[in-house]
Amino acid sequence: MSSVLESYYNNLSLPGVPIYFIAGLFVAFGISALFNDNFRQVLLFCWTCFFKPFTQPSKSSSNQQHALESFYKAQAKIYDNTRSTLLQGRTTALALAASHLQKSKDLVWVDVGGGTGWNIEEMDKILPIRKHFKAVYLVDLSPSLLEVARERFEQRGWKNVHCLLADACTFTIDQPSADFISFSYSLSMIPTFHSCIDHVSPMLHRDGVVACVDFGVQSEITSVGRVNTLGGMKNRHNPWIFRTFWRIWFEADRVFLDPARRDYLEYRFGTLKSLNCYNKKLGNIPYYVWLGCDKDRSPALLHRINALATESPYLAPQDVDQTAEIAKSKGHEAALSNFARNLPYPSIYYQNDIWRVYYDEVNPQYNQFNDQYIYAFTWEDPREDAKILNLSSKDTVLAITSAGDNILAYASLPDPPRRIHGVDLNPAQNHLMELKLASFKALKRDDVWQMFGSGRIDNFRDLLVNKLAPHMSSNAFQYWYDKGPSTFDVNSRGLYNTGFNLG
Repeated sequence: MSSVLESYYNNLSLPGVPIYFIAGLFVAFGISALFNDNFRQVLLFCWTCFFKPFTQPSKSSSNQQHALESFYKAQAKIYDNTRSTLLQGRTTALALAASHLQKSKDLVWVDVGGGTGWNIEEMDKILPIRKHFKAVYLVDLSPSLLEVARERFEQRGWKNVHCLLADACTFTIDQPSADFISFSYSLSMIPTFHSCIDHVSPMLHRDGVVACVDFGVQSEITSVGRVNTLGGMKNRHNPWIFRTFWRIWFEADRVFLDPARRDYLEYRFGTLKSLNCYNKKLGNIPYYVWLGCDKDRSPALLHRINALATESPYLAPQDVDQTAEIAKSKGHEAALSNFARNLPYPSIYYQNDIWRVYYDEVNPQYNQFNDQYIYAFTWEDPREDAKILNLSSKDTVLAITSAGDNILAYASLPDPPRRIHGVDLNPAQNHLMELKLASFKALKRDDVWQMFGSGRIDNFRDLLVNKLAPHMSSNAFQYWYDKGPSTFDVNSRGLYNTGFNLG
């Protein structure tokens, strides 16, 4: 079935496919459809998504539930079979959320607009539902989709999974809070999305996470004034042709790709991770994967804001007159500016590990590096530095980050410096440093050796999403999600033959 659909989808991969092409498919598949269930599913999907939206709407179309049923009732049974190619990023969103959850048992999950329950079945492969979840609530307004979900859960004997036929703006759960709230291609179909997000926000546990994967278009203009809250600008800007065409195309099915939905998520929550992607199998449809948290959470937030704790001690001399104005870091200033405007703190402030400090990612000075690291490894011998400097736990080291090898060597000394500051004008070098730190903390020895000994590994993206992401800033995560697979691929040149001068 999937191969049939993929072939069909690929034929529609360019914007502006004429309607007679789709009609031709109906004619070509008509006879076969009478005898082949797979073709009947394709035809039903085509009718529902490409023809029916242009027919005369019913009088009840202004009612959201009736509108949803009109769209989904005929295709509820085939929904999952016809969405594998269209709805990209769902597994990534679930795995990313699972890797960031603060606890592993007695979890409460609310899946808003969860439809047929595919997300819950998929999560079972990542975090088994019986073992890790105390309660799972699937909320949807379509009776037809929920019926498919109920059958799915009954077959698996999940007594802790509950289907709620309810409005996303008014539903209630029998738990004081939720550890995980998800929107999987549902937020773009909720007209009153502001109300929905406001409704679920108080449900989120202080240490919980909220995830959204959905279609969406963004432009650089919508990010003005809040770049530091977004977790990275990589691939965020969608060209005008995609913004315009796909918004018009999806509106026919009551799916809205306007940027306001994602903007409001990023306003109500702090951003943990953010990915901006294109569905390359289907005409480069823009979609995103986003992970957030309570924007006021962080037990270490106060000392992260303090320049003395997060940045070079030279920014705030300790022998300064107490009455004098103490120098503040750029991160401190950005946090205070965001607080004054009721915006979340800079995304870097929500990272689990206090490795990366705030930096202005749109600084034009960074353009000279073409978004690439120059050095994949460090040439100097840090052992000689340690001998000459006689470093100990009484010392603080300020060093150029480069590939991070010297810094790691200093940290590995028998009596390591109490604090090491790695500074580099090229953000990509600090992205590489983060990748190494996260790998040493989260991966097995063999995986670390393959990545940084051999410079190649065959499952890089899986490791990044499932193991490394919780220990990295969103900026570094974006960078390596984009660059990592080609850099570390076993058939590529590998880490040590890439970089600014060679790539």
